[in-house]
Amino acid sequence: MDTCFGPVSSKKILAVVVIVVVVVVVVVVVVVVVVVVVVVVVVIVVVVVVVVIVVVVVVVVVVVVVVVVVVVVVVVVVVLVVLVVVVTASMSLRMLHLQNETNASCPDLRGQGYRASFRTHSAAKGPRKKIYHGHLEGSGPRKGEHAVVKVFREGPGTESMCDQEIEKHRLALKLARRFNKKITDPRAKISFTLPLKSTVESLAVGQLLTRHRQGRHLDKMEWVLIEENLIRQGEYQVFIGKAGETVDKGPTALDAFLHFTYHESGRKFVLCGFQGVRTEMGYILTTPCIHSEDSSFGATDGGPKTLRKVFEQHVCNNLCYSFERPPPLLQTEEQPSLQRSGLGELMSDDDDDDEQGWFLSPEAEAENNDDSPCQRRCSTNSCCDDEEVVFLTNGSTELTVMVDKASLNNRDEMDISHKVFSLGKDGTSENLAYCCTDLSKSIIEEIENEQRRVEEKRAENESTGKKSDHDFFRRIHLGDQIKKEDQTGKQRQQETLDTDAPLHRCNVQAVGGIEKRPSV
Repeated sequence: MDTCFGPVSSKKILAVVVIVVVVVVVVVVVVVVVVVVVVVVVVIVVVVVVVVIVVVVVVVVVVVVVVVVVVVVVVVVVVLVVLVVVVTASMSLRMLHLQNETNASCPDLRGQGYRASFRTHSAAKGPRKKIYHGHLEGSGPRKGEHAVVKVFREGPGTESMCDQEIEKHRLALKLARRFNKKITDPRAKISFTLPLKSTVESLAVGQLLTRHRQGRHLDKMEWVLIEENLIRQGEYQVFIGKAGETVDKGPTALDAFLHFTYHESGRKFVLCGFQGVRTEMGYILTTPCIHSEDSSFGATDGGPKTLRKVFEQHVCNNLCYSFERPPPLLQTEEQPSLQRSGLGELMSDDDDDDEQGWFLSPEAEAENNDDSPCQRRCSTNSCCDDEEVVFLTNGSTELTVMVDKASLNNRDEMDISHKVFSLGKDGTSENLAYCCTDLSKSIIEEIENEQRRVEEKRAENESTGKKSDHDFFRRIHLGDQIKKEDQTGKQRQQETLDTDAPLHRCNVQAVGGIEKRPSV
């Protein structure tokens, strides 16, 4: 073959073709090898990555599982420990000794006895007792109720000490029920708590740790009182003090109740020291203080002297103006004797309320008089002369009695001298005569009219305890001795009386010339 460069041989052409083919083959082989190498490398990398990921996942899973297992085990252990503690504490606080606890108490009015758990520190202290807050435990309806535990301060409490306190409550409850029958306003009703008695079974750890301190400490098996906690029912107050001092300025049902207890007991004792709460349903009071003629009500009983001190501070209101007051405290040789005329011991609530009263009957010293006292009978409208008359009690002893002043409402006192005497041995509180020298018929009629008006007003005021604004006669009480400088009236009448014998005033209420002595 001929070209522009000259003739080309077939061998040269063949050589060129062979070279081209070889180059192409080499290039293809190289490309294939490179591709294979790349694929292998990629596969290896992928495999390595997958293996690493799998290993990491496995490790993480294992770690998580281990952590979860550990946490679960710890939680389970903690829960079990807490449950054991809670169950143990709920079964018996005594195992932990967190609070003091008593044994089962005597039965309450429902026949249920309760234990009391109470704190280690007292909430209040009085002269004779410490007060601890606590709550009741047991199976009765009062379970869980808040209570107070009273611990005696002067020494470990005994059962007799508790019985004496409970007896005060029972006596006060009986008197309160009788008093409540006489009033209509529910806010003036009076009730008392009734404590339970028990012994201390176990002491709290805190109580044991403080035994090194000075003072008396709570002991196991000493007797304590368990009482209702009144603080949750209202404001705790002292209404009347232990010596009869009244906190409220105005007259209240408690003032009348104080006087009622003396009157109802046959002049043997008086209740005071009223403290507690007042609710819409009346007064709820705790342990009262009792002063008696024979000092038989324990350490707080101030005896006859304190009894009379109570009445020195007492002001009668319209509920108690007719009740008798204590006689003056005389010397031993002149001590008046009490003679019963129908009351005596407290009666049950089912007894009839129409009892007779008591009359004071000191011996008259007739030997000191030149003239013997004469016993006289008078009719309703009769007048006495200037001779001395006597007030006879059961026909056995004599008492000189004179009332020397009378007043109508708030008018000026009238100098009216009059005398009170009995109708003799057979006389009763319904037929004692009111005998006077200067009391005219017109004044008697005015007294009757005034009485009707005041009785109507008293009915209106009875529910509120408000004191009526009447005083037909100055209320003068049997046994209040008339001092010589206080004696007024006509000298000619006073001169007829024995100046050496004590004069006594008598609580009188004139109705048409007849004295109707209020019955007990």
